[in-house]
Amino acid sequence: MTMFLAVLFLTVMALLLVFLLTTAVIAIVDVPYMPCGSRAGRRMMELAGVKSGEMVMDLGCGDAGLLILAAKEFGACGVGYEINPFIRLYAQLRVKLSGVAHLVSVRQGNIFKTQFPTCDVIVLFLLDTANKRLAESLKQQLGPGVRIVSRAFALPGFKEIARERYGNTNLYVYVS
Repeated sequence: MTMFLAVLFLTVMALLLVFLLTTAVIAIVDVPYMPCGSRAGRRMMELAGVKSGEMVMDLGCGDAGLLILAAKEFGACGVGYEINPFIRLYAQLRVKLSGVAHLVSVRQGNIFKTQFPTCDVIVLFLLDTANKRLAESLKQQLGPGVRIVSRAFALPGFKEIARERYGNTNLYVYVS
């Protein structure tokens, strides 16, 4: 029994170390994991004018909080992309436990190298450098009329149609 507990402990510690290293590398290279918060997320959905049945895409979706909110409170469908495999698994678990798995999916993917599906709304809570890298890809892939809301940082190359101060940050609204 003692040997079993030792192996179990070492396995858990190894998994924790892999999780921490993966998260640290991704945070340094791309975007750190930071939940958006439900009040800010709700306001983002309101600014985007999300309606029932629309498709919301969250690039760098983290724990899928924005997608869960879009499904539960606005009746939207959603797809999220998350590069960190551990956070993606956590997001998928949250989606399932929230009862919206029939409306929301979370995919493993690098948002800078992904072909995006057709959507009505895109929500972003990324760093300035990530928004700059993502802007050109979005311009090439998006059809007309896609509403985009970015929290904290502008999306260069898109015509800003609204900006709202929210707490100590800005919410930027665009239409492709």
